[in-house]
Amino acid sequence: MQSEQPIMQLQAVKKSFGNRTIALRGVNLSVVKGRVHGLLGANGAGKSTLIKILSGAYRATEGSVVWRGQTVNWDSPKAAKAMGVATVHQHIPLVPTLTILENVFLDDGGWWRRSSGLRARYQDLCQRMGYWLDPDRSVSELSIGQRQMAAIFQALSTGADLIVLDEPTASLAMDERELVYAAVKRLSRVEGKAVLFVSHFLDEVMALTDQVTVLRDGLVVMTAE
Repeated sequence: MQSEQPIMQLQAVKKSFGNRTIALRGVNLSVVKGRVHGLLGANGAGKSTLIKILSGAYRATEGSVVWRGQTVNWDSPKAAKAMGVATVHQHIPLVPTLTILENVFLDDGGWWRRSSGLRARYQDLCQRMGYWLDPDRSVSELSIGQRQMAAIFQALSTGADLIVLDEPTASLAMDERELVYAAVKRLSRVEGKAVLFVSHFLDEVMALTDQVTVLRDGLVVMTAE
């Protein structure tokens, strides 16, 4: 039985926009370390808006975001990342002209020096995830699945305790999906990270997650083990 307190909670979160569009209508969500929480819903259900609130890109119109037991009001993705929330977006925001190493540690500054310390940290990431990518390869040379893994490395390099994976397999072939599935399991079971796995593929949510929340029209219609 999982007894640990949630690392992240949304409490009655609503989000509306100036054109009277209501994207979220009072969402409650709890994510716990060491578990994979699935977020399932059709296009337009509110998944993307919820992710943007979790990652600091949007502020909630009403309700609370609670991180490690404290209410937070992040004003940017940088602020959320600094507190330990890393988001891997569906459209992978890597710099294609840079190497994998440079992309993974892009937020560190001074990456152009390619210090031995960064290489040691990269080697550690590969060992922890059980997956190897040549750090000197250009991102432009990678398959989509390899780019997704590089993005997961980038998220993990920040030291984040909550990894949000936004439709991470939407554009992948089946063999590349298997790479991501293995990474998700390792992040939660070995690394002890909280993982929010966002998808509209019911089969992979059922196979990968410990708990699932279903959104429909901005409302939670089910949360279940």
